[in-house]
Amino acid sequence: MLSGNDTNNRERLINRIMAGGGILIAGFTIFYAITFYGLFSGGKEANASETTEVMETQPETTTEDDTNYTLFESPYSDEQIPEAVKTLLNQAVLGESVVTGIMPVDNKISSVFRSTMGKNMTQYEKVRNAYDYMLYNFRLNDDSGSPDEEEINALCEGISFKSRFDMQTAYRTQRLLQNFSGPSGDYGAAFALLLRKMGLEAYYIDDVTEISDGSREHGYTAVLIDGEYYIFDVYAEKKQMENSTGGEKENPDYTYFCAGVRTLGNGYVLADVKAAVAKFESFATLPLMNFEAMISNKSHSVYGSVEHHSSSYSDGNSDMAEGELYVSSGDTVNLAGTVSSTGAENVWKLTAKIFDSNMNYLDEKEIYNQTTSSAYNEVSYTASEGRYVQLYYSVTDIYGRTCVITHIFKIWTADDYTTRPETEPATDEPATEPQTEPFSGDVTEPTVRPEPEQTTEPETEKQTTTKEPEPETSSSEEETTEEQTESITDETVDGEETETTSQDGSEPGEERSTESEE
Repeated sequence: MLSGNDTNNRERLINRIMAGGGILIAGFTIFYAITFYGLFSGGKEANASETTEVMETQPETTTEDDTNYTLFESPYSDEQIPEAVKTLLNQAVLGESVVTGIMPVDNKISSVFRSTMGKNMTQYEKVRNAYDYMLYNFRLNDDSGSPDEEEINALCEGISFKSRFDMQTAYRTQRLLQNFSGPSGDYGAAFALLLRKMGLEAYYIDDVTEISDGSREHGYTAVLIDGEYYIFDVYAEKKQMENSTGGEKENPDYTYFCAGVRTLGNGYVLADVKAAVAKFESFATLPLMNFEAMISNKSHSVYGSVEHHSSSYSDGNSDMAEGELYVSSGDTVNLAGTVSSTGAENVWKLTAKIFDSNMNYLDEKEIYNQTTSSAYNEVSYTASEGRYVQLYYSVTDIYGRTCVITHIFKIWTADDYTTRPETEPATDEPATEPQTEPFSGDVTEPTVRPEPEQTTEPETEKQTTTKEPEPETSSSEEETTEEQTESITDETVDGEETETTSQDGSEPGEERSTESEE
């Protein structure tokens, strides 16, 4: 039995164990609670960041008040902007939002739009905040040069715009928003499309200013409000700030913010504004243009087909007609073309390039140039000179799109038919001595046999065979057919004895014994 002290000690030990277990359980509980909380809260933050990234790449599916975009707050003061300008912009009637239809460009415009134009801002505040955003974030760079035509085509690949000017506007916008720097034209185009996204009737003006050493680009933005054009020139404003005496100004003067054309004077001409406005087509697209042509003469025909791509400067808008024509001097070549209808006049042209027999260029002539309202056309060409001719048959629609189908052929002359090329083998006479077998019935052998094996060739209609064929063995040329079938003779040719068998099937031994008995 345990004593009283032992009992007390055991109880104290049990109590300590239970207390320690409780503390351990409480510790594990707190640890796992903290861990699970961190996992769930971290997962939510990760999902939020992923959602932001997806929204940035799909601007057209998100709303303008998307809270994932940080609204830009202008660091500049607008004290110098007249109240009349603020009122004018607030009262401007907004139209439909305009997008280019080119995803990379529209994505970038939407990103700047959400970062500058908050839901609760007035129209004036949206325009000024976007203006200040470009002043603050972009740099001047006149070294970018003129738009690259191949890069414009690549950007607009698969989209046929009505206006090449629209394609240049989209390209300039893309270049500025991607590089965060550019010339005045890039500034003017980007700000115009940003205001178009808002709903204002804004235009990119591609003006050129004449200076003492030539000319320079002068691009800016014009907005039509209540029948009047107002100028926004972010590039000129930025340049004015940088050229300020004593360094860059901390605040713009807003000289070029919603200014009247007459107010600015030099460098801004209303006629230039209207000329640029007339070129803008709001990124409208064209119907499909496809050109097909049949080129033929009295005996042959070839066919070509080409579909117009984004630019008439692209080599992809021409096609070589497949097939081959055989044309003699004086022949008439007929061309018939069909273009997908554009509902307007089409310009048809036919040009011939002349080459000599070595394909050296000699001359070029325009054979045909006609404007018609028809989608079908016919023209002919008479082959009369040169050794080779390449025809260029083209059609240009009202939008300036051109498709070309070409074909090259040789013009055959009388000399070509009477004189054979040296490379062609003569067909009337064999090139070497005849080596064919004699026709059936020939019994005359060549005097000289070039090959010993030819002695086994058949000499008569009734063939003879030998047991031991030898290349030097032959029958007598004077022996008749009857003697060969009735008797068997032992002939010695050059000292060698040869036994022959007649064609009646008798054995050699029997024939020899019969002869000896006689």
